[in-house]
Amino acid sequence: RVTCSLGPDGRSVNIVLDLPRIWWRLEDGRPDLGAWRDTPFVMTREEFRNHAYVDAALSVLSKRQSSVRAGFDDQVEQPYSRTIEDNRILIPLDHFVDHAQIDRRLTEEAHFCVEWAGEKLPLIRISADPVPEILTFMSDPPMIFRGHEAVLRWATRNAQGVRVRIDPINRFVESEGSIRVEPAATTRFTLRLMSPGIDDVTSSVEVTVRSRPDTQGLMTPNQFSEKVKEIQNGVFLEYYRGHLAEDITEEANRLRKVTQYWEREGIVLLVAAKIKPGVFAYYAVRTSEPLR
Repeated sequence: RVTCSLGPDGRSVNIVLDLPRIWWRLEDGRPDLGAWRDTPFVMTREEFRNHAYVDAALSVLSKRQSSVRAGFDDQVEQPYSRTIEDNRILIPLDHFVDHAQIDRRLTEEAHFCVEWAGEKLPLIRISADPVPEILTFMSDPPMIFRGHEAVLRWATRNAQGVRVRIDPINRFVESEGSIRVEPAATTRFTLRLMSPGIDDVTSSVEVTVRSRPDTQGLMTPNQFSEKVKEIQNGVFLEYYRGHLAEDITEEANRLRKVTQYWEREGIVLLVAAKIKPGVFAYYAVRTSEPLR
């Protein structure tokens, strides 16, 4: 109650503002219920559900108001009345866990309100869900030979309740994991996070498919040893049609991708030969039997 006097020329008018007051708190059976408050709780949808699962209730304290209506945002329709023993109005949270504001992802915050004394008052502010993210999406290896497999691996964040799909195989997957693929030709795979109310979040990776390498003209370990000596003396390995150019960075990286096939068979060596001072060439050498 606020009292003030207003008036010019010695004349006064007394104005009394009688402001109604409401307090609330969460009650979940614990001995320490916490203090009464007049500002909204702030929680996530998951926190709201957790409170509901332990039979928590909002306790509204008011001596003047015997009943309220409760609900989310503009749907304040559920009536609740004051208990006989005291001045509390109990609103169980589990009455609202199946509402869209708790059951589905939120793109913007929601408010759990009561209609009291003709006004809508927010008691709980439900935070909007964070935007889902793709942390990684990769192919291991990025290049395969036709008839072999690659493994797609991915990881996401904030993807609870989000549908995750890999195209073009049109397969729904978990928010984190891996899957084997065997494309017949070079294919771009797209990981897609889908949820109502937000644009799809995507990331793509390309798996390059090449023809199986020529396996003719293999060397024995002894022949390879002799060739190594020639390489050390600056002699080109002309026997192998896969001889690469002298660009160390680009060609060496390309050769490493090509040799992934041979590495599965355990009999490949990658040799760097010094052609002249400051100039190197890279060679893939495959032998007819494993080296010991």
